[in-house]
Amino acid sequence: QGTHKCLIEMSNLTTYKAFIEDDLQTLIKARRDLLRWQKSQMRYTQRFTNTVLIDIIGVLTGKHGIKKIEEVIKKLEKVKLSYTLLTYSYYALGKYKKDPKLLKIAKKYALKLWLYPLVLKIEKELYLITQKEYWKKCIKISEEKLIQMNKIKTVEEFFGYGKSN
Repeated sequence: QGTHKCLIEMSNLTTYKAFIEDDLQTLIKARRDLLRWQKSQMRYTQRFTNTVLIDIIGVLTGKHGIKKIEEVIKKLEKVKLSYTLLTYSYYALGKYKKDPKLLKIAKKYALKLWLYPLVLKIEKELYLITQKEYWKKCIKISEEKLIQMNKIKTVEEFFGYGKSN
């Protein structure tokens, strides 16, 4: 059971990294791992999360699952269960449909979670779709924010209790 939990955590980290880097091969590998681990025994919430991640990655890699993602969004919006899954879901749908409205919602949730690498990625996608100068400015601000965050070395500094060098 402990090894399985470790594998699931590794899969979540791999999935997040694949989202940020927009690496198709990493996304496919993460999806394959999640599909393989679906056969293992796990709690309902973990199984639900894995199933949603499989569908999200399916949309991003062209294997589709759009209807499932739309249903999941409705469920998650109703109970406000997982902002991370909502962020990924809106991002995948927005990118697939090239819909700025969906991407803006994804950005809102990513900001709530302080997922600045994903925020930057969403803003770049918004700029590609809309070609508006506003998103170019947002990208510059987010890049500066990421540089500041990369200088932080402790949790205290991250939350503003200490000074970063």
